[in-house]
Amino acid sequence: MPIIQAFKTFLKRFFPPPTKSFIREINDIRQHLLSIEETNRQQMQELVYLRIENAKQAEELNKVSGESKKLLNELTRLRNERKEELAALNKSYENHEKLLDRMANLSKENIEKQTEFEESIRGGLQKIQNQTQVCINKAAESVWAEVFNNTISGSAWLKDQAFSPGRWALGYQALYVLYRILDNVKPKRILELGLGQSTNMITQYAMTDNAVKHFVVEHDPEWIRFYKKEYPLAAQTEVVHLDRTFIPYKEAEAVRVFANFADAFAGKKFDLIVIDAPLGGDMKKYARIDILGLLPDCLCEDFAILVDDTQRPGEANTIKEIVACLDAAGVDYAKGNYSGEKSCAVICSQNNAFLASL
Repeated sequence: MPIIQAFKTFLKRFFPPPTKSFIREINDIRQHLLSIEETNRQQMQELVYLRIENAKQAEELNKVSGESKKLLNELTRLRNERKEELAALNKSYENHEKLLDRMANLSKENIEKQTEFEESIRGGLQKIQNQTQVCINKAAESVWAEVFNNTISGSAWLKDQAFSPGRWALGYQALYVLYRILDNVKPKRILELGLGQSTNMITQYAMTDNAVKHFVVEHDPEWIRFYKKEYPLAAQTEVVHLDRTFIPYKEAEAVRVFANFADAFAGKKFDLIVIDAPLGGDMKKYARIDILGLLPDCLCEDFAILVDDTQRPGEANTIKEIVACLDAAGVDYAKGNYSGEKSCAVICSQNNAFLASL
């Protein structure tokens, strides 16, 4: 078949086709061209439609692009505003922090100033209280001086009534209590720690009764020689010289005491013990603890213990130790305090309980 078609095509090149066939072919060609033209026209229409659609899409795209640009611009504007707001907030935060720091510093300064002011007020009040207490104590001392002098006036045995109370010596209140003990209780066995004003009174009392035995403990040999030279001592008065030393006691590492005190007075009993030595002003925990090693065996059935300078912590704590020792031994006692410029305390048997409330 392909060979025959090729042969026909070959013959057409040398022999003209028949008219009808030619016309038919022309019509076919025309129809083909019209078909092609129609196809082109349709394609042109589609192309125009596509162009219109593309134009619409382009316009829509441009519109969308414009909206997007507007949105982007709005977003950029909002972002910039947020940045400004954030910057403003940060600045406001920084300002608030600075303000808070300043307020904190002012509060701290105010608290410090208030604290200083309160401390100043407290210090002033404490100073006033101290001054007031000094005045009260001085007034009390004056009262005790009056009471003491009135009490010893006309005494049958206290002939030398010149005393120098205060400082290291007994105060008027202690001298008054001591006189009342000697005059009313009439002790026979007396132990005195510290040679001084109390000795002036006790030795005069001892001179009236040969049954009295009076021991005075003193550490300073020069003071002993001077005192014996200036003041007469009763025959019943014996001055015992004991050096001073330091020993540990409970939480206190070093407490000043008389050396060999317990050995010197072991086995002896006393109905009056007067404690005004050794030096105790610098002892912060305990002071004048010597008799603690002898209690309660050193006490007669009826007794009185007079301790001076009990306004100081050392002597005050020693009073507590004496009381604790008596409590542990089951010894009944009464206790009284007497205050002036200095303070003293009396611990006595129940038979002498009046001495606690003179």
